[in-house]
Amino acid sequence: MHFPGQQQNIKHLIRILIVASILITPSVALVSMPNSVYAANLALNPSDGTPGSTITVSGSDFTGKLATIYWDDRIISERVSIEENGTFSHEIDIPNASKGTHTIHVTDDSNWAANDVTANFTVTPIIFCQPTVAREWTDITINGKGFQSEEHDITITIDGQELLLSPISADRDGTWTAQYTVPAEYAGIHTLSAFGSTTSADEIEGLDLIVSPWATLHPLSGPVGSQMIIEAWGFRHNEDGISLAWDGETFFMNIRAESDGSILCDGSVYPDGDVTHDGKYRPVILVPESTAGKHILVLYGSSFTPKGTFTDFEFEVIPRLEGNPAKGKVGTRIQINGTGFSAGESITLKWDDDILDTNLSANNKGSFDTIIVVSQSSISSHTITATGDQGHSDQIDFVLEGITNVQLSLLSPANGSSYTLFNSVGSVIISSFKYFTGIFAYLDGDPVDYPRSPDITFQWEGGGLQDSTYILQIASDSKFSHPLMEKEIHNNDSYTLKPDEMLSEGIYHWRVKSIDSRDIESPWSSISQIEIVSMPVRVSILTWITVILVLAAIICGLLFLWYYLKR
Repeated sequence: MHFPGQQQNIKHLIRILIVASILITPSVALVSMPNSVYAANLALNPSDGTPGSTITVSGSDFTGKLATIYWDDRIISERVSIEENGTFSHEIDIPNASKGTHTIHVTDDSNWAANDVTANFTVTPIIFCQPTVAREWTDITINGKGFQSEEHDITITIDGQELLLSPISADRDGTWTAQYTVPAEYAGIHTLSAFGSTTSADEIEGLDLIVSPWATLHPLSGPVGSQMIIEAWGFRHNEDGISLAWDGETFFMNIRAESDGSILCDGSVYPDGDVTHDGKYRPVILVPESTAGKHILVLYGSSFTPKGTFTDFEFEVIPRLEGNPAKGKVGTRIQINGTGFSAGESITLKWDDDILDTNLSANNKGSFDTIIVVSQSSISSHTITATGDQGHSDQIDFVLEGITNVQLSLLSPANGSSYTLFNSVGSVIISSFKYFTGIFAYLDGDPVDYPRSPDITFQWEGGGLQDSTYILQIASDSKFSHPLMEKEIHNNDSYTLKPDEMLSEGIYHWRVKSIDSRDIESPWSSISQIEIVSMPVRVSILTWITVILVLAAIICGLLFLWYYLKR
């Protein structure tokens, strides 16, 4: 029975709840709305650089269709397309601007204040010149950008020496220009730099000025057959017939200059669109067969660039010994080649400390060759040394394969060992409970945890090996035709299976071998067998009895409850 006063109180409470829900719902909706609705994001990559450099401006969480990009207060790119997901990515070139922090400002056509965002970009100074390759008495133009606004007392240096140019001052955007005449007898590579009243020389990346004719060679020493990289400036436009002479004898010809009169002999790919050269790759220059010591390399071209135009190079040849193959078994024939020895030099060839029965001498170009046959040895690492009677020598290594007396012994689990998945009624019930509860996890996308073997540790005796790697194999067949598992174990003579490597019911075989620090492998060990069984017969019978008793108890309980409720 309800009283009138109680009904009025209930109606009043309902009215309060309705009004409260009306007031609270909009606030909850506003709080739960994504943050991206209220603020777009802007990123610069990179966030600093010089005028003229290119950067990527990226935005996200915009709501409009077109973006406008400002540098400080000036539009530098507009009608930039925005993707449906509110993102855009656009490259811009940094305009002429003074050193320091500037603002990159982005808006879109949604007129939403939250889509008006900014990011800071730091301008750094730079210098450049035109041309970068010049001859003596050539006038070049040197420019500076990214200096301090209206910076004064700017000084240009070349190789650290100040140039006596008119006083230089930057304009409002930190830009300046100057003229310089290359002096006579100035061929070579020189470094330009600058500093001002507020910009230090450390802030400027040095600029190379090449005064032709000039050529470089590196390295300046090496064995016969090694690569020499040659770069030169000062030839005529696409000049052909450029050659190289070694000790007065031409050994490389028909090099062709590129469109700027330079050559680069390094085997690199010619620039895209270059149709003035035959082939795809630039020339590769190798040290010709020569005796040990210093040799003269001369670069010259046609009548426009005869011998003497470029400074001669001095290259030192050093001895080299080569063997093929570098590894093998007893009886392997090794081809031995020596280069860079003195002409007619007598050579003594050694296998470790043993002098081989050879009578060798270098030819008139300092080269020799012979064949040796690998004999029996108890060690795998050997050294072959060639020593000349004029003090020149070199050596190589040879690895004798298959040298090992290591015999691995399997310790545990012993052959014929048996492991049970369930060794008690309790383990059966617990595992079954975990499995059925795991079905719910499976519905969420996680794998079902099937019952698997207990932890198993495989252990063997490694014979006291140091710095060895062991290979453990487990297979369902004794021939290991399709191993189920193969693990590399470093410096440890045991391995415990991880939870995701547990074995299911069945018979398995396992074996081990070792690989030492010289990559020498031992034979496989003997094979041991283990068995994984689900449960003993005793446990199976007790489990069924337990299940039947539990079911009987549940049925009796239900019958009793039904009888009690019926009364």
